Amino acid sequence: MEKSNNGKRLKMKKIIIGTILGCLILLGCGVTAGAFLKSVEAKTNTGHPNDLEVITDKTTETNFTKKLKTALEKEGYNTISYIIIEQTRKESRVTVQISDSEYKGKQTENKIRKTVNQLAEENHIGSFLVYVKTKS
Repeated sequence: MEKSNNGKRLKMKKIIIGTILGCLILLGCGVTAGAFLKSVEAKTNTGHPNDLEVITDKTTETNFTKKLKTALEKEGYNTISYIIIEQTRKESRVTVQISDSEYKGKQTENKIRKTVNQLAEENHIGSFLVYVKTKS
């Protein structure tokens, strides 16, 4: 009988140890998964070093659109139809529409991109993807 009880006790100890180890493994996996998800969220949250709300506030507070129009006019772009600033959690874009007569291909796009991002840097806003559209 004693042998039988020792066998049962040994079996119970193995079950308890197995259960505890299983719980610890599950807990460890949960913590690791949570940390990974936070890391992924932080990386895909925004295209800027700042949060979306901070970028939105800064573009408004600094009159970024007005400053950008003035800076582009100084660069010789006098037919700006519109400037659109779009901000999502993943990226921020600026779209500028100018006339066909002022558009000189990649040279124009590079010059406008440089102007936009230089002004953004000066205003501590981050950087933008820049799109140039033309109007006939």
